[in-house]
This record gives sequence, structure tokens and C-alpha cells, in this order.
Amino acid sequence: MFKKNQILGAEHCRRTMYQNAPKGTNEKQWGILKIDVLQPELQDWQHQLFKLRTGFGCNPHANGNAIFGNYYADGKGRRFERYDFVGIANNEIQKWANENWGGITK
Repeated sequence: MFKKNQILGAEHCRRTMYQNAPKGTNEKQWGILKIDVLQPELQDWQHQLFKLRTGFGCNPHANGNAIFGNYYADGKGRRFERYDFVGIANNEIQKWANENWGGITK
């Protein structure tokens, strides 16, 4: 779906992390991380795509910012802050990622 060195940005999002979510939460959605929050060796679209699992940061209007989830690239778990994300991936990317993701690893 993406070129090897492609960087994802706002044009790949359907909304920001602060806009209302249809079900009140962004849990179980694919978020797109800002490229500059990733270590240089992880700066690719596969690490920018991040499956949001839980945390107050998943709620656009919560006071907390923590978001726990997993990288698309390898399924490894990590914690980020709500402001580390460009936004929530658009519907096309959501569908593609859900169909092609290998799942969670430890």
C-alpha cells in the first residue's frame, strides 16, 4: 500500500486525536505517529502506524494523555502520549492495516 520510505502525515488521517470520536474513544483504531517521536532507525510508515489499545489519551476529551498500543511493523507494545500522534488513520488505511497486521508480540 505504501512506498518503502514513505512518511505518513495529516493527509492520511480522518481526524486529529482531539476531535470527537464516533464511539467516544479511539481505542482499537490505527493512529499515525509523528515521525519525529520515533528513533531514527524506526522512522518509517510501518512504525508510524500504531494500534491504539487503551489509556486516557484514547479519549479525545480526557485529562490524561497516555496511550498504550502496538506498532504495525512488529506488534511490539509501547506507550506514547496523545500529542505524539498526527491523528487517526483514514478508513482505507484502517481497513488495510486490520486485514494485513500480523498481531501483537511481546
